[in-house]
Amino acid sequence: FFPSAKYLHIIRDGRDVAMSWLKQPYEPRNLYTAATMWNNRVRTGRKDGAALPAEQYLEVYYEQFLDDSPGTMRAVCSFLNEPFHESVLTPNPGPRGARAQISHERIVTSNHGKWKRSMTERDIALFEGVAARLLDELGYEVTGTGRVISRTEAAVWKAHQAVATLG
Repeated sequence: FFPSAKYLHIIRDGRDVAMSWLKQPYEPRNLYTAATMWNNRVRTGRKDGAALPAEQYLEVYYEQFLDDSPGTMRAVCSFLNEPFHESVLTPNPGPRGARAQISHERIVTSNHGKWKRSMTERDIALFEGVAARLLDELGYEVTGTGRVISRTEAAVWKAHQAVATLG
């Protein structure tokens, strides 16, 4: 429908995404499902993006944005054919509502790598068992503790997700 649309794909370490998702009152309801959702969504976005002309698709890493917000936003503005202005570096609280409470007056540059402090070794092994290959492809640190998730275990996690979603 939009042949000249531009697509900005923001990618964040899946373990940090999972930690954020699991604090919310909606899906996913367990770490296995979070890892699977992140893996599938990022892979789909990258696959679809690879089918587009280079001038229509840009990947930006969330951590890169936190480490170099001005440089990253200059690249984004250039990609969008928009002039860069310092105001893009000031978070906008957006509309009133549940998410408005999360806004900050400045970019929180330490908002990454939280998984290293909040995930247990068992959690890391589960997440990496699902998504280590993609984490590695994207250049994220992989601990090497990932394990094979059996079909039986995957079925149990899926059943847990289904039951938790009902209640």
